[in-house]
Amino acid sequence: MTGIASQWLLLVILAVALTVPCFCGGDHDQAQIQFDTSSSSSSVTVTVTSDDQQRLSKIDPDSGIVINWTALEEIAVNYSHSPPEEWLPPPTANCSCLHMKYRPLYCPWYLKPFRDPFDFVVTETTKWPVSRKLLSCHTNTDDTNNSMLNGPIHTGLPMIAFFGTECCRVFDNATQGYMALSAFDDCWYEKDELQTCFAQGHRVPQHLTNLSPKQYQALLRNATYADRATPHL
Repeated sequence: MTGIASQWLLLVILAVALTVPCFCGGDHDQAQIQFDTSSSSSSVTVTVTSDDQQRLSKIDPDSGIVINWTALEEIAVNYSHSPPEEWLPPPTANCSCLHMKYRPLYCPWYLKPFRDPFDFVVTETTKWPVSRKLLSCHTNTDDTNNSMLNGPIHTGLPMIAFFGTECCRVFDNATQGYMALSAFDDCWYEKDELQTCFAQGHRVPQHLTNLSPKQYQALLRNATYADRATPHL
């Protein structure tokens, strides 16, 4: 292969590598490559531009997620507390999250089956960063905390296996959670989705959960808070 051909091949590889969007949880910055081929010589000028070089630096993986913490805190402070026998089971040692006070506002979503297979896939593959930020689930700077979402590659079912099972304790294990939530139900409302669907019977039955009857009923009642605090989560 000639030197010129080798140079062009290297530039093509570089172009492909640098124009692939970076799905890092924040804005998808995309580098651009400009080729100056006006000259008849064998040289090619390559200019790489990137806003603040975000692709080249470590950024907060949740930086693109905006949560109204003031409104959320107001709901958490003012909601009616249940007696101890209605509280959710305590999270397991694997739940590396700090905002446990938000569990009553968040965990009712695990009593609503997925609407269809598409909803299941989207929820498990793209929605877990919202849950991680909401519950403040910390990872190491290199995102390799093994207790978080099955380790660095985030395989499996992060919403069901980590949040629904380890943190909310709605399910005893991921298999139980999958069986409960994959009984697809297309109930959906633009407003007050959870409480409306629950009232119509569109919900995971108690025997498919890790909850006692009192815990189950309390979580159903908390749908009103979940609709206000975490709509369409």
